[in-house]
Amino acid sequence: HRTVPMSKLPILAWFFLVGSLVVLIVSPIRLFSLSLLSLQQFGLTPAFSLSEGNGIIQYQRLFWAYTGPATTATLLPALGITLEVLAARTGTLLFARRALIVAGIVLGQFGLIAWGQHLLVTTDTEALALIGSLFSLLAAAPALVILLSWLVMLSRVQDWRSVPILLTGLQTLFVVLSGVAGILLAVPSIGLVLHGSYVTTGHLHLVALGLVLLSFLTGLFHWWPSIMNRRISP
Repeated sequence: HRTVPMSKLPILAWFFLVGSLVVLIVSPIRLFSLSLLSLQQFGLTPAFSLSEGNGIIQYQRLFWAYTGPATTATLLPALGITLEVLAARTGTLLFARRALIVAGIVLGQFGLIAWGQHLLVTTDTEALALIGSLFSLLAAAPALVILLSWLVMLSRVQDWRSVPILLTGLQTLFVVLSGVAGILLAVPSIGLVLHGSYVTTGHLHLVALGLVLLSFLTGLFHWWPSIMNRRISP
C-alpha cells in the first residue's frame, strides 16, 4: 500500500482542497443569514428588516461575507482543471508548480477577507471596506502567478484544432476581462462609483460563466474519451 505525498498531488486536487476549505468556513455564515431572514419574515425575530436602511446594510454584510469567498472557492477548481488540461495537451510539466500551489492557497485566504470591498457604499463600515479593498488588490499577485503559468503553457500549444484548447483560449479572454474588472472594483475611489452597477454584476458572471462553465466544458471534452473509453469525433 502506497500513498501519494501532498507535495505530489495534482494542482486540481490542491485547488479543490483549498476551495472546499473556504466553503466549509463561510457556509455557516450563509445558513445563519438565511435563518435570520426566514425568522424575520414570519415575525419571530426583529433581526433585520429589508425594508429599512440599517436592515439592508446588515444583510449586505452577511451576504458578501459568504458570496465573496464562495466565488473564490468556485474559481479555484476551475483554474485547476484548465491548468491540468494545458499541461496534458502541451506534454509538459506544470510551469512553476510549487509557486502555483502557494498562489492557490494565498488566493483562497485573501478571498476570505477581500469581501469587505463591497461595503464601500456604507459609511459605518469604511475600515472594513478599505481592508477588503487592500486584500482584493493584493490578490492580484497570486492571480498573476497563475496567469503567467497559464500563458507559458498556452504558448507551447502546437495544435489548436481541438475543442479543449479552443475553450482554453476563450477562457484566457475572460480571465483578462474579469481581472481588469476586479482591480477596478478593488480601488476604493473607483469601486465606490461602480458598486451596484453592471460592472459588479458583469465581474461576477465573467467568473461564473466565462471561467467556471468553460473550464468544466474544457475538462469534459478532455477527459470524456478516458471516462467512456470512446474517442470524440473531430
